[in-house]
Amino acid sequence: MKFSAIDFETFYDKVCSVKELGAEAYTRHPDYYPYLVAIKVGRYSWTGDPLDPACPWHRIDGIPWVAHNAQFDYWVWKRLYDSGKVKARPSRWYDTTAIPAYLQIKRDLASASRVLLNKDVSKEVRNKAQGKHWKDFDPSSRLLMEDYAAHDAALCYELFEKFHKELPENEWKLSELTMFQGIRGVKIDREALDAAIKTVTEKQSELIAQIPWRDSGRAILSPGALRAACVEAGETGMPGKTAKDDPEWIKWSTSVDLPFVQAFTELRSLKKFYATLHKIKLRLTPEDILHFSLKYCGSRLTGRWAGDAGINLQNLPKGKVFGVNIRNLFIARPGHKLLVSDLSSIEPKVLAFLTEDTEFLDEVRKGTDIYEAALRATGRYDDPRPLKKVNPELRQMSKVKTLGLGYGAGAARFRQFASTFGIHLSEEEAEAEVASWRAANWKIVNYWVRLHQAINEHRGATWNVELPTGRILRYFDIRNHIGSKGKSVSTTIERGLYCKRERVWGSLLVENVVQSLARDVFADAVRRIDKRGIQVLWTVHDEVICEVPDDEVGVCTAIVEEELSREVVEGLPLSCESSVSSMYDK
Repeated sequence: MKFSAIDFETFYDKVCSVKELGAEAYTRHPDYYPYLVAIKVGRYSWTGDPLDPACPWHRIDGIPWVAHNAQFDYWVWKRLYDSGKVKARPSRWYDTTAIPAYLQIKRDLASASRVLLNKDVSKEVRNKAQGKHWKDFDPSSRLLMEDYAAHDAALCYELFEKFHKELPENEWKLSELTMFQGIRGVKIDREALDAAIKTVTEKQSELIAQIPWRDSGRAILSPGALRAACVEAGETGMPGKTAKDDPEWIKWSTSVDLPFVQAFTELRSLKKFYATLHKIKLRLTPEDILHFSLKYCGSRLTGRWAGDAGINLQNLPKGKVFGVNIRNLFIARPGHKLLVSDLSSIEPKVLAFLTEDTEFLDEVRKGTDIYEAALRATGRYDDPRPLKKVNPELRQMSKVKTLGLGYGAGAARFRQFASTFGIHLSEEEAEAEVASWRAANWKIVNYWVRLHQAINEHRGATWNVELPTGRILRYFDIRNHIGSKGKSVSTTIERGLYCKRERVWGSLLVENVVQSLARDVFADAVRRIDKRGIQVLWTVHDEVICEVPDDEVGVCTAIVEEELSREVVEGLPLSCESSVSSMYDK
């Protein structure tokens, strides 16, 4: 296949930057301009001003273009193309970050080149270009920058040439679909966004007014200032770690009776929430479209998508937070509706499939409620009447156990999880519930053990786990690990230099495999939905958000539900739930 690698170099500083603005809004900034393009096609390469008459655009017109973080290069090219200054266009875009991401390697070009090509890359030249205009580069600096751009294009070309076949075509399609979802973007209710920012700003002022050191010159979110204020108030039990997800911090901060402690914790959450609203506002087009980006295979093991560029569409809060429902800011374009569909209880179904729990799956195929099916399959409910009507409390407990115990949670963690559903258990009750669930679901427990034994058998090597879909999960460089909790195994997060190690165990491995297979099943459906002409805006875990014309809602809903419910892995029954609205509200 004939293709070209392309790499643009553009002016940037702290304000005019992709990090701050996202790729699309960055290329609309008044200070932005491209000053170099590096092109490589076959043995031919050229580097220079993209507007230079000698630039060989004719050589690459109508063939595939490959780039690392291609959405950036797309927007640079799009501005040039729309202005009429460049007339060449690609037949297709390939983003080479998909290669290391799919192979479970760190996705930046330097890491991918080091691991896959055994070549080192330095970003020093690019880093020194911050805030410098091309006219300010001296001749030697220009040569260094040209060499840098040419080197990046050559590495990108080599990566694609040598490794593009590592990804099946359906994964390349998925990577391409992910890229163009962000390029199409989603409409935002600007008026509601402005009102949301006002509401959050007022809330922030209210909380700051409760902070004793607000006028002391110390940072509002300084843990040291908080500790000093607690001591002054007679509270000396503040834990050493203040990470918001630290168990000791959570326990202490939610029990201590000091208003400024609650204000401190709320301000930490509000800061991130406000930053998201601000970035949305900053990046809106005049037509109120938010262009975004998602990371294909952003989750290293499962292959699920991940948020990117400061706006995480994978983790938008549900309901009102600080008086604002951020999801409701995302609206359909005029004449359209948002069709939101998700795979129903996909992870418990996948877990049952992998553990060959045919009793449970047979109940699911009958249309039995999944939490009732979990009890019927293990002989804990045999009344012919629906459990939801007969004993809703039992069903709720079954739901909590089905969702909370499949991946090895112990009594303490389960107790905390159950409390989020309004079920409050003593330590003894939690221990009893966990023990009874494990006894009834011995197939799952045995599966934890089997995977733990399997990874132990691959110490000193790489363990490849093949999913029913054919995709491979790789656990690199497996070693023994002896920590405070005794011996376990550990694996690397990525190959090559700067490896980071993490502990793994049987139930965690099961979680990896379940979520990976669920991702593949869902991703396959998303590709088919797109192929049938439905506009997929973006996805969130096992949920697809589509934008459909008002007069085609019924037809489009039927298509989406047909594809999501299609049994692509024999023996794994699927179903879905859908909702239609003018705004994102699920």
